[in-house]
Amino acid sequence: MMGKQANFVLGWVGLATLGNHNTGDWIFQRLYEMNAVDLPLDQIARNLTDSATRDFAALPVSSAEGRCHFVLGGWHKDSGPPKPFTCVIFNDFIFHPAQGQNLATFSRAAQATQSFFYSIATFQEVKRPFYVFPIGDFQPKTLRSHFSGLKSLMKKGAETAAISAVCRQIALEAARHTTTISRNLISIEMDNKGRVRNSYYSEDGAEAMLIPDILSPQGPLLKSTLSTYIEGDQITLKFRGKTVKPKA
Repeated sequence: MMGKQANFVLGWVGLATLGNHNTGDWIFQRLYEMNAVDLPLDQIARNLTDSATRDFAALPVSSAEGRCHFVLGGWHKDSGPPKPFTCVIFNDFIFHPAQGQNLATFSRAAQATQSFFYSIATFQEVKRPFYVFPIGDFQPKTLRSHFSGLKSLMKKGAETAAISAVCRQIALEAARHTTTISRNLISIEMDNKGRVRNSYYSEDGAEAMLIPDILSPQGPLLKSTLSTYIEGDQITLKFRGKTVKPKA
């Protein structure tokens, strides 16, 4: 989302589909309905948390099947320059508050709670702040050495491309140990002005590049693909996607 007060990338894991419910479509629809592009971060977080509590309670699922959490990472404005943040909206975590120099942490709960909660964290004033929040179906033991390597790389002040490459390797390694993670990957980078760069990595070398859904003051952009065709010395780009008129 590229908003007037908050710019962020959003990922989620948990209950995916049930009947007519699709969590990916649901989160985008709720952001659009609240006109999130005009709202500050704390109001977006409260609205999404309240909507999730209400809407997920209406789904005919058990407390084990209804587990879900959303992670927002990006930049928000209150006063002065944009500040980096992370926000977690969840019904399947146990929250452990920050103590001393240690950040707040989360541990998995056995079952979903009846209500969703949210936590927003910002970064201290350091030269190169970083925060790693892996989500998804993976075995922590199989990836421990990978995350140690990523931590070392980030401490050395590596460039974004190198960090992104290691994150892709971690996702691909996780996919080898489960059937619920796709090996088709989208990598998204966002700077403090809300400018976005994304790359698509297809397991089977598909020509069409998937583009994440985008919400901006110009309106939503959904289910987009970008294809490249080369004929001789001519390159043709074909863009396809769905748009919705901006809210009045």
